Amino acid sequence: MGRPDRLGLSPVVDMSQLTAPQIAFDTYYMGDYNQVGEVDLSLDGGQTWSSVWQQTSYSNVSGHVEIPIPQAAGQPDVQVRFHFTASYGWYWEIDNVLVGQQTCAPVRAGILAGAVTDANTGAPLGTVTVASAGGSGTSVAATDGTGLPTGYYWLVSTQTGSQSFTATDGTFTGTDGNYTPVTATVNVAPNAVTRQNWAMPAGQLTVSTHAVSATETLGGTKTAKITLGNDGTEPLRVTLGEHGEGVTPMASGPGGRSAGAPLHRVKVTGPVWFGAAAHRPKSAASGTHPARAVHPARAGRTEVHSGVPGQAWASLADYPSEIMDSAVGYDDQTGTIYSAGGFNGYGYVASAYAFSPASQQWTAIAALPQALESAESAFIDGTFYVAGGWTQAGTMSTAVYAYDPSANTWTQVAAMPLGLAGGAATVLGGDMYIVGGCSTANCIPTSGAVYRFDPAAGRWTQLASYPAPVAFEACGGVDGEIACAGGENVNTTQATAATYLYDPAANTWTAGADMPYNDVGMSYSAANGDLQVVGGITSNQTVITNQASQYDPVTGAWTALPNANDTVWRGCGGCGMYQIGGTTGLSFTPVSVTQALPGYGECGAQDVPWLSEGSSTLDLAPGASASVTVTLGSAALTQPGTYTADLAIGTDSPYFAPPVAVSLTVTPPKTWGKIAGTVTDASTGQPIAGASLQICTMYDKTTGSCGSVSYSLQTGDNGTYQLWLAKGYNPLQVVASMNGYQAQAARMTITAGATTTRNFALQPAPPP
Repeated sequence: MGRPDRLGLSPVVDMSQLTAPQIAFDTYYMGDYNQVGEVDLSLDGGQTWSSVWQQTSYSNVSGHVEIPIPQAAGQPDVQVRFHFTASYGWYWEIDNVLVGQQTCAPVRAGILAGAVTDANTGAPLGTVTVASAGGSGTSVAATDGTGLPTGYYWLVSTQTGSQSFTATDGTFTGTDGNYTPVTATVNVAPNAVTRQNWAMPAGQLTVSTHAVSATETLGGTKTAKITLGNDGTEPLRVTLGEHGEGVTPMASGPGGRSAGAPLHRVKVTGPVWFGAAAHRPKSAASGTHPARAVHPARAGRTEVHSGVPGQAWASLADYPSEIMDSAVGYDDQTGTIYSAGGFNGYGYVASAYAFSPASQQWTAIAALPQALESAESAFIDGTFYVAGGWTQAGTMSTAVYAYDPSANTWTQVAAMPLGLAGGAATVLGGDMYIVGGCSTANCIPTSGAVYRFDPAAGRWTQLASYPAPVAFEACGGVDGEIACAGGENVNTTQATAATYLYDPAANTWTAGADMPYNDVGMSYSAANGDLQVVGGITSNQTVITNQASQYDPVTGAWTALPNANDTVWRGCGGCGMYQIGGTTGLSFTPVSVTQALPGYGECGAQDVPWLSEGSSTLDLAPGASASVTVTLGSAALTQPGTYTADLAIGTDSPYFAPPVAVSLTVTPPKTWGKIAGTVTDASTGQPIAGASLQICTMYDKTTGSCGSVSYSLQTGDNGTYQLWLAKGYNPLQVVASMNGYQAQAARMTITAGATTTRNFALQPAPPP
């Protein structure tokens, strides 16, 4: 909303010597019937004014504007003002203002032009800058829309003759580029075009294998060798890192999955706004915030509740305020979930909080440096990154902030190449990927741009665009690729159920299986090697749902997950699997609910306890190679099963290196056996997710004492548990408990090579 009588005044300009003066400027004027934008002219130093350009309709104006002012020719006291008046309106952006007369005078110069290519592959390269003291030009990117061939550049050099030019990779921000700069002496002919091509050199990695596997008895160790080489033309630095994918417990099938809460579909009518919440048109929502209905099952809360907590999704401590569109990151080392910024129903906030699974409470942390809504975010290597988003003014932020939990401080790092909000962010190979998003306050145009951020080098690169412009979709880094689904092309008001997969090695997108339903503004996570989505607005923007689904990129199939307890869209999602806040309708009335689906915490741990490498950093000269020993050891593990991880490979070259898939199958010793069972509600027979099982080994029934080793388990979303143990731990005392239920105890005995089953049917606790 603009302030009334907001003036932008130029200084007084002497045009006594000008014959064809004009006012020129670049602009983005977002129109509204309740506002007026005009350019006024004074010929007497600001004493009297006349309007020379005016906008009073709902129409938008974007681009370059030139206004001839012949009445100012020969006048010594010319002044210009930009006058914006609004009672409840949008905004007017102005830049590159000229008040005067443009002149064109011939200069002695030459044109340098040519093609820029990759010296290793011959592929054309965009965003390479060729420069000298006389001028500079940048090669064309494939997505710049000029119609010129990728890699073509041209520049005007005001210096002619023999001179030095340097071609520098400009793809990334930061101190180092992908390609080594190339310098050459070029004789630039005056009044002519001189041809000069450039081949940009770089190191190029080769990897002997992209899959390593082993099978061993628990406690054993096996090794494998991977050969890394450099067949490029420049030296190459290689760094290795680990990313855990998860574990499949031995002899544990998927079991029955609870449906969770009943399917809840809230029908909505009216225009659906996908832009900045605080800058939506007045017609899209009432100017006030209506009272929020309190569900009887959650006294004191304000959200709509649609199911019985505990069937599958766990209802956690409320967020400290109502919130939607916050930035979320999950630390899989500590299980802590972070949330920063967002919209609280009245404005954007900078406040930030951390949720501890140990205390089950939210705690305030240092606030963001600025209030942001719908920023993209990810947690990488112990740091929480928040990128882009809408600012309080409705403009697009390009800032990237990094939060250090140990210091409780935010630091600004390399800015995004393009300000985006409402895009999807995920992590793969230690890098953050941002896909699509809104490029303005009203989300038009919607972007299809894709960017990768390398936090170690502090640099960004633009990748192959998404197959269509998209915002408020879901993306996850899974199985060595990026899987994205759903979202909205606000340009065409088209919601989608499409799924696409990005191959980092080929820099290409391919179609996957469509979602079972179109969905927009869902919460999402990438856990256990799959992409999970929950909630959102579906059925072509007419229904808000609590439905949840999961995509497996290996099988290419979507399967149902338990329905969530609460029905929201534009909630904030994170691995774990968490859903934080959101709005229950179209009027952007946020809620404070926090809920989680147990069993989805394997999100790419950086330190995989069963995996190690002989070297973490290697330097390879052109043509050189080296072997790395990879050790797969199960001594640090406690349970048999199949463990999977990625050995991520990073380089200082321009090429993406696919991770090496590592798989370790661990079998139990012959003296081990398994205990297993299901915890249910005795009154309904429904499985209880998140129930606690305390296992006391070598139990002495006379004294009630346990041995030196005890175990704590939680049931999965289908209420099941299992644990392998040596029979030497007999006998066991197992206690099953859950908030709201009476605890139940049982004695169990481990049988070597067999499974002992004990189910628990817990009675609801009597009312206090």
